[in-house]
Amino acid sequence: MALFIILLNFKLVYSQEMKTSSATLEKYIQEGLSNNLSLQQEKFNLEKSYLALKEARDLYHPTVTFQSDISAATGGRKIDLPLGDLLNPVYANLNELNNISNYPQLQNQQISLLPSNYQDTRLKIEAPLVNYEIRCINQFYKEAISEKQAKLNVFKRELVLNIQVAYYHYLQSENVVQVYKNANDLLQENLRYTRILLKNGVGIKSDLLIVQAKISKNNSLLVEARNKAKEAAAYFNFLINKPRASTIEIDTMIYVEKSTDANNESAVNISTLDEINQLKSMIAQTKININKERAYALPQLGFFMDAGVQGTDYRLNADDKYMVGGIQLKWNIYNGSKTSNKIKQARKINKHFN
Repeated sequence: MALFIILLNFKLVYSQEMKTSSATLEKYIQEGLSNNLSLQQEKFNLEKSYLALKEARDLYHPTVTFQSDISAATGGRKIDLPLGDLLNPVYANLNELNNISNYPQLQNQQISLLPSNYQDTRLKIEAPLVNYEIRCINQFYKEAISEKQAKLNVFKRELVLNIQVAYYHYLQSENVVQVYKNANDLLQENLRYTRILLKNGVGIKSDLLIVQAKISKNNSLLVEARNKAKEAAAYFNFLINKPRASTIEIDTMIYVEKSTDANNESAVNISTLDEINQLKSMIAQTKININKERAYALPQLGFFMDAGVQGTDYRLNADDKYMVGGIQLKWNIYNGSKTSNKIKQARKINKHFN
């Protein structure tokens, strides 16, 4: 009967609502948020998404490259220039008529189309003007950040909930251990009282056997309760990334009477749930991915400018310097079925989320 009363009181205590503003529990929650390895991985994934978005935004910026080409060639096609055959008769007549020798005799020239010891050193600037693919990439990584942020919020909330439940479970298991300990004290007192009655010839031996059997059963339940308490403590320490056998501080003021009625609870706005936002971002990413693959067939407009010097053996003259710039139009007409297959894959993923 005493054991029944204790178990009934235990049930009544745990039928009350648990307090969530405990300083001890809040301390453990902060430890879990700081030390949990899975949460750190989610934060790392979010940081990578921010860096990927920064990289995507840089695609709009001009690129400046320094390039130097040095070539050496021999053989190949050549162009014959018969300068001597064309000008030597004229020069000879002029020298004879004027009785001078100012006009020299020229040799026929041969110019190779593959010049030897040729260099072209330049500074190249390129910048996109119209590129729908870059726009899609930026939109994709913006949605990826929204998804990772929502996923991080969901993971945080679940981790906090798991820590709270694990802590309450540990307290519950410790209370169960204490219940069986108290029951053992009562049974031991009952055993002593029964032996006194039996010694005085008032009691019967069967009462003594019954009490001893209850003590044996209570001891086995106590061992089982202690094992469960150890498991609960190990799981709680795992959540906050502490050693398995770390001591857990018990807050004896964590249970309070439920003071608010369920009808007064505020309604949950489904549109603000992180799970919904995460799903929306994933759907948006699949749609953007389809547009990005389609952008392959759209024309791209860009600007370029080259400024440098060219010549032979790096013997630079004023005439060796040059500057050229312009607008470049690129339009991918055909690449087999690569683009169409990628669009089909993106559509399948989008259909899966919808």
